[in-house]
Amino acid sequence: RKAEETTVVVNRHSRGTEIQPALIQKITGTGVAATVIPANFKELQGAVDAGRVHELDAKGTVKQALWTLAGELGLVKGSEANSHRNGGRERGALTFRRRKELGR
Repeated sequence: RKAEETTVVVNRHSRGTEIQPALIQKITGTGVAATVIPANFKELQGAVDAGRVHELDAKGTVKQALWTLAGELGLVKGSEANSHRNGGRERGALTFRRRKELGR
């Protein structure tokens, strides 16, 4: 895949590490996702331990951020992502399709 067709989602290693999107962009030649997924351990713990991340609380900050990221990456329509960010109806599982499957 070409670097200019790629968006990087950056994961912080620990609280003490700093993320520098401009530096990452310069080194990799890719875009860096602007969406921030909060490190909300209490919200994630039960879902991750059970292997059921798709059952995150619809109004929780993590699931809303995941919908925002999906919108940013073009995996869902903007209005769909906005609906979830604003506490819209629950769609259930987060499912993502590769761009190729979307006809891009």
